[in-house]
Amino acid sequence: MLHPFAGRVALVGAAMLFQSGLQIPPPRGLVNDFANVIPAASAARIERIAQDVRDKSKGEMAIVTLSDLGGRDPMDVALQIGREWKVGNLAPIGDASRNAGVVILVVPKESASDGRGRCRILTGQGAEGFITDATTGEICREATPLFAQRDYGGGIQLVTLRVAQRYAQEFGFT
Repeated sequence: MLHPFAGRVALVGAAMLFQSGLQIPPPRGLVNDFANVIPAASAARIERIAQDVRDKSKGEMAIVTLSDLGGRDPMDVALQIGREWKVGNLAPIGDASRNAGVVILVVPKESASDGRGRCRILTGQGAEGFITDATTGEICREATPLFAQRDYGGGIQLVTLRVAQRYAQEFGFT
């Protein structure tokens, strides 16, 4: 669960590498732009989409940008974020939305040490049925032209909207 007070935490670095691996900063809210690539207006729209999903389905989305992954696999980093932040644990055990969390991870190619941008969507067990691996790949590929133009706000907003549409279909809301 993302904690509302987490936004008050001041962060110096987006991702620090220690011997134990990549250190993920604590969440700031639903949108966590540690790479500083999402314009404020886009971040506000993305936050509203994610909050709407949370309010209407109890499903949680954590939208995260990191400047670099320190050589780690993007899926491993997204899984680490999901576990550390407890994304998708908002609903009680037995509720259909339990573990219906999604981590949207974007790493801009301009800041990545290997020069490769990344877009990964990791679903919790409760979301796997309505957001498949094939679907996550399609969603990221749809946003790739925006990322290539360095429009990270637009690209991440599109990814968030497509994921939100899957929640709406599954839980019957608009």
